[in-house]
Amino acid sequence: MYNNFMTIEKNIFKRYVPDFKKLKDYGFKKVNNSFMLETLFKDNLFKAVISINSDGNISGIVYDLENNDEFLPLRVENNQGKFVGEVRAEYENLLENIRDNCFSKKILHISSIKQNNKFDY
Repeated sequence: MYNNFMTIEKNIFKRYVPDFKKLKDYGFKKVNNSFMLETLFKDNLFKAVISINSDGNISGIVYDLENNDEFLPLRVENNQGKFVGEVRAEYENLLENIRDNCFSKKILHISSIKQNNKFDY
């Protein structure tokens, strides 16, 4: 649905890889081939559902608990209203806390750099 631009999650977690043991210690639950975390934020008015698959890809959905619907204004980049900005900032803080506690920086190996820089003729 949001494939045309970098999502909040992809932006915060780019260049990071998950430590799956730390995810469990943080409170993530293993569900099938993913780790899931549900947490409330913004005075318990919103719920974030964070999912990290076995490849380390992360996605998130934020729900407005008053309406029990996904809070879509969070995903509208040019929506700069004060309330939406506060919700977005708290969600980003939550994601950054997960990143800082459960992820490590990606280290590129010379072989992968060479592989990625090959020309296809």
